[in-house]
Amino acid sequence: MHGAPAALQAETHEVYKNVQKLCETYVSQASALFQTYMDLKYAARWRELDARAIQRPTGSTDAAPFGAAGWAVIVGMAPGAKSKQVVVPMVLEQAIDSAMLSDLFAQLPSDATHTHVLLAMMSNDATVVYYRLSQGMVKPIN
Repeated sequence: MHGAPAALQAETHEVYKNVQKLCETYVSQASALFQTYMDLKYAARWRELDARAIQRPTGSTDAAPFGAAGWAVIVGMAPGAKSKQVVVPMVLEQAIDSAMLSDLFAQLPSDATHTHVLLAMMSNDATVVYYRLSQGMVKPIN
C-alpha cells in the first residue's frame, strides 16, 4: 500500500514565484491572487501579466483587512486588447465600499486603463468570476 498522495500546494507551482511576495504581504488576498493569476495565464491566455501592489493613500481608514493598506493586483492584456487592465483578486466574502473603490481608482498604475477595473471574485470552490467595475456612471450598451 502506497502512502497518501502529496497535497497540492500553490507554493510548489512554477508560477507561484510571480505572486509569492504579494501573497505574503496581502494575506487576505493570497488564495484569490494565485488562483486569478493562474486563470488569466492559462485559461484566459492574457499576456504581459504582472502582479503588483497598489498602496492605499495615507489618511484612508478602514478596519477591514481587505484593502486597509492597499491591494495586490494583476496588470495584463486580454487577448485582442490594445491596453492593459487592472484585475483586483478577492474572495467572495470580502467587503468593498465606495471609499475603498475611490482610493483604488485614484492609485491605478499609469500603464493601465483608468476607465475600469476587473474584480476577480473567487468562490469557495476556487471558481473565479470577473466583474467589470467602472468609475462613475456609465451608460448601458443597449
